[in-house]
Amino acid sequence: MTAASRPGEKIAISRRSEADRGPLEAMYREVFGAKATENSRERWRWQYEDNPNCLPEGPEIWVAKAGDRVLGQYATMPVRLKVLDKILRASWGMDVMVGPNLQRKGIGSRLFLYWDQQVEASLGLGLSVSSYTLFRKLNWEDVGPVPCFSKVLDVRGLLKRRLGAAGAAV
Repeated sequence: MTAASRPGEKIAISRRSEADRGPLEAMYREVFGAKATENSRERWRWQYEDNPNCLPEGPEIWVAKAGDRVLGQYATMPVRLKVLDKILRASWGMDVMVGPNLQRKGIGSRLFLYWDQQVEASLGLGLSVSSYTLFRKLNWEDVGPVPCFSKVLDVRGLLKRRLGAAGAAV
């Protein structure tokens, strides 16, 4: 998939490689700040690299580049989605990021469309205002509330998050 970010420049979208890690972390720091970058490392590893549905070729993180220059990324979390009696290869769109000087140039929508072509079902939940607007612009359907069931595995951890130190003592 190609597009121009500068006159005559081609953009390629592909799966993230190890060589992209440094430039993506630098972009994350620029977009979200150093503190958010540090705070997200553990979540990032768990959500993408340690995900049991991760394919052998690595996390489903799509990177837009112009030559060797990283322009943005869309990190998605693979899941198996059961629809009636069929299991689909699906993924949740989770973390989209485009360099600050490149926003509103169509790179984000190209990343979304590329991701959508890689799975049988692409899912968006808890979208930011800009992502929701983009999904609507791309004619994706808002299916409304989605039922969600969860089982608390660590009651102490849940109480600590909700009530602080007092909850951990209960």
